[in-house]
Amino acid sequence: MAWQEFSFKGRSALPKVSVSKSGVFGFNNAAKERYALAKAKSVKLFIDKDAHKIGFAFLQTEDPNAKKLRSNALISGRKFLQYHQLEGLKGKRFECAQEGDKITITYLTEEPI
Repeated sequence: MAWQEFSFKGRSALPKVSVSKSGVFGFNNAAKERYALAKAKSVKLFIDKDAHKIGFAFLQTEDPNAKKLRSNALISGRKFLQYHQLEGLKGKRFECAQEGDKITITYLTEEPI
């Protein structure tokens, strides 16, 4: 088999969201491109505790009830994680998907045995 060069540009990756140890939600480049996050000005956070999901609704306008987006689609989620007692999610990465008007991640509150 002949050598094939790998190109780092244009490679698709799975869209993911990471939660930093300080509680910041960060979307990888694949998520930013797939969901056109560069156009968003603010975001609303939602939770479905029964389904273990966090939802992000990105808005193209600023909304007084929404969180203003930081550069590179970074969202300060420290208070959200504290309020919902999800601080165990810090330092983890999750695949994300679009469900209706929200981008969602599914989390587990307990580690598997």
